[in-house]
Amino acid sequence: MTPTLTNFTFKGSSMSTTTTTTTTTSTTTKTTEKIEVTKWKDLADQLLCKGLSAREIKDALVTAYKDANWFVFIGDIRGYVYFRYDSGIDSHSALGLCGKNMVVMRYALLNHECNEVISGTLATKLIDTAVEENPGNALDTLNYIRANEAHYGLSHHFIITWTTLSYRWENWANMGCYAYNDQVFYFIKS
Repeated sequence: MTPTLTNFTFKGSSMSTTTTTTTTTSTTTKTTEKIEVTKWKDLADQLLCKGLSAREIKDALVTAYKDANWFVFIGDIRGYVYFRYDSGIDSHSALGLCGKNMVVMRYALLNHECNEVISGTLATKLIDTAVEENPGNALDTLNYIRANEAHYGLSHHFIITWTTLSYRWENWANMGCYAYNDQVFYFIKS
């Protein structure tokens, strides 16, 4: 009989499961560890804790997983970050991990139509108004955008709002349709 021990640990806001199986024979003991987690999320967490920047984490993800587009946000732990995303987006948040807040969005290589001039102008007006109407409140800013985007003829793939003054974000995508300011990143769907 082979004993199996399963541990559940929490890392940031993600759960990881570690299963350790130990097999003993008369001459050797063999221990095998299998980590059953989404590997790209672990990679992002490890790189964050090593002090890498949003750009360096995004570049590592692009190198390791070329089948997707990537967005990486890193902010100071003293601030708040909120996000909302559409189906088809795989997200990972590591809030408070190694003294930082990180949000990573992974999504398929999109080929969608978006008029960058018209949509970008409308989205910029929407997010700027949201920040003006809700100064210093990232959650209310996010909710304002969600409640009013249809009035601008817009919808989103994802929205990220934050309150920290110390932040960086990086994207790697064939996406030209986005708007941002110093408290919001809005990836336009239509």
